[in-house]
Amino acid sequence: MTADMVPSKKRKLSPEELEVQQKKIQEAAAKKARLREEKRQRAAEIEQQKKIALWEANHYQSCCLESEESSEEDEEEEKSQLDLEYTDPEQTSIKYIVGDVTHPIVGDEDAIIVHCVDDSGHWGRGGLFTALGNRSDQPKKI
Repeated sequence: MTADMVPSKKRKLSPEELEVQQKKIQEAAAKKARLREEKRQRAAEIEQQKKIALWEANHYQSCCLESEESSEEDEEEEKSQLDLEYTDPEQTSIKYIVGDVTHPIVGDEDAIIVHCVDDSGHWGRGGLFTALGNRSDQPKKI
């Protein structure tokens, strides 16, 4: 007997049975995609909770602008914050300070340091990353 003559153990499915089988395959794929999305959302929520807990433990408050999709809870917090519309030019003008960012010159006024970084999600190497990493491992944990 050749390979062509070997009897098949599977019977041919009718068009209705094929349709039912395809429907089951599609339902299983949809369920798998839904479960994968739910798992991704849970992981994102856990990561966000860890980040918020770390921020609260270190008395950190983000100055990041909120997206349009931010929740009503965030809007309530925003209302309770100080009114930042004060526009005294002496208070709001940019003041340039030269020095080592890892050993700032402390004065009577607060200084805001703005530094742009990549959004790869990983702690970088070289430059400011190395200087801050040498002082503390804390930024790497975030």
